[in-house]
Amino acid sequence: MKFTIIAIIKTDQSLLPKIEKLPKENLINFMAKKLEKPFSKYSKDDENKKFDAWKIFDAIPTKKLLTNLDILDMFPDSIFTPDCKWIDSPEAFFHVGHSNEKEYDSWVNTAKETLQKYADNSFSLLISCRL
Repeated sequence: MKFTIIAIIKTDQSLLPKIEKLPKENLINFMAKKLEKPFSKYSKDDENKKFDAWKIFDAIPTKKLLTNLDILDMFPDSIFTPDCKWIDSPEAFFHVGHSNEKEYDSWVNTAKETLQKYADNSFSLLISCRL
C-alpha cells in the first residue's frame, strides 16, 4: 500500500530563502538526512511501524505549501511534526463522498492548522511511503 505524508522540518526563518534556492535534488538529499534518525523508529517491525520504505518527492516552504495545498494530487494521510509527533488521518480517504465528507473536512482542517503552526520557519517534505 502506498500513501503520502508531510514531514515538517523547522529551520531558522532567515535561512529559508537561501535553502529554497538550493537545487531541488540537493535540498531533498539534505532534508532526507535530517529525517533518517527520527524516521528509523517508524520503519522497524514493532508497534510503532508506519512504513517499510519512504522517499521524498518534493520539498516546499510550508507557507508556500499552505497556499497551494488544494492542488496536491492526493491529500496527505499523515503529518510528521518537528517534535517527532505522528498525526494520522482518521481513515484512508481513497474516495470522499457523503458517508465520510465530515471526517475528511475535519482531517483537512487539522492538517492545515498543523502546517500553519510552523508556516513561518519550516519546510514541508512531501513523502511517498510504502507499507
